[in-house]
Amino acid sequence: QLPSPYKATPYSAHASPGQGEYLAGSHTVEAAAPPPDKWPPKLQTFVENSFKQCDGEYQRTCMQNTLKMIIQNATKNNKMWVTDWDSQPLPRVTHLPTGSNNKDGSSKDRDEDRRDRGNNGRNNGRKMRRKAAPDYKDIVDLDADKLSREKRHKRFIDMERGHSTGGGGGGNDLDGETKFMSSEAIEGTSMEMEKMYVRLQSMPDPASVRPERVLAKWAERLQVKYDTDEADWEWISDQFKGIRQDFVIQHIRSPHAIKAYETNGRLALQEHDYPEFYKIQSFLMGLYKDNEEAKDNEAEFMAYRLLYWMLNNNTVDMTKDIRNMAPSLKKHPCILHTIALHQALELSDYVSFFRLYSETPNMGKCIVDTLRDRTRTRALRVVLRAYKPSIPVDFVQEQLGFKVTGGIDEMLNSSLGMANEDDDDEDDNNWSKFADDHCLVSVTEDPTVVDCKATLDALSQAERQKATER
Repeated sequence: QLPSPYKATPYSAHASPGQGEYLAGSHTVEAAAPPPDKWPPKLQTFVENSFKQCDGEYQRTCMQNTLKMIIQNATKNNKMWVTDWDSQPLPRVTHLPTGSNNKDGSSKDRDEDRRDRGNNGRNNGRKMRRKAAPDYKDIVDLDADKLSREKRHKRFIDMERGHSTGGGGGGNDLDGETKFMSSEAIEGTSMEMEKMYVRLQSMPDPASVRPERVLAKWAERLQVKYDTDEADWEWISDQFKGIRQDFVIQHIRSPHAIKAYETNGRLALQEHDYPEFYKIQSFLMGLYKDNEEAKDNEAEFMAYRLLYWMLNNNTVDMTKDIRNMAPSLKKHPCILHTIALHQALELSDYVSFFRLYSETPNMGKCIVDTLRDRTRTRALRVVLRAYKPSIPVDFVQEQLGFKVTGGIDEMLNSSLGMANEDDDDEDDNNWSKFADDHCLVSVTEDPTVVDCKATLDALSQAERQKATER
């Protein structure tokens, strides 16, 4: 029999979950819930005041059904005793349907009224519905705007197909501006570097378009401005969109254009601007096909592309890209690493995933960071269920890809509100923050050991509360 990776504490020696403490703070597990057969006094007052509004049997019946739903929902979400019922608004009174003069609102009269309305004919019924219908002008405007966004996104998804057909294409990058593009390349004459992006409403004027050398120089300057924090990302992104527009207008698909697109793509990754990054890398795939001598970074951006598919759970496009990939590109270390990362994620091999995450080349971590946060939450549940009743803190840290910090010193500092020297600068990789967000509970006898059952209960309760607040 293989030795256990940790020295487990007998579950019988554990204190009840109500006596445990969160590892990252001074929280405690909630006490046992009050008996379900009793109501809070404020809730009884709330019910009485609600019925006082009613006038007649029909209104009392409707109010009873409404209150029943409210109380059942509060009981289901464990909020019946914590809700301030005095501050809750009373339910609205439901009045009799139009055309009924019976104040008691008996079910027999309501059925007769319903049959009378049905006998008036289908046409009258449709007229009544039209007359009572709301004004749909705002709804139609919202639907049209949503449809427009969906069409734009679909064109971006299919962008690489349009760019790979020839060297003179490329208007899809500007989405809807192709009708203002000339079939012949325009040679720009503007020497002004800074230029805000404006969607084309007419044929472009050569005097307002910058030539290739100006665009290449301005892209380098924007990289410097970003590195030195001279400008924010919103302004820099707008400037890069103007650069890409001028490249497309002049049908420029040279190595200078590739370098500008690559710079823009890397900055978008650092800012986690994934929609903008997708448009950039889609256009880049077409540029690489037209420039065999400038494909040095193709493997890097193809790896980013595959990671983007993983981020969106798009295995169809990811499989298609791998199938159509050149054999030499498939053997590149970046591509091999990305495929191994995808396999670990699909197989729920959390240990391999976190090991590969630490080895992610180039700027792939900008995308994998989001995958890592999702995976840690799922992996935590697996570890807690597999290692019941208890498990050391340092073992949990190792399994979830955190830096093992020794446990006790970190928890003492956290309880005193002091920062830990070994904590990473990034909040999303901070163990104390993770332990607090995921309600880790320690056993009473040893704060460096996690109580698996109490932690699972606290985590499930916190997730239900978050779902209710949404």
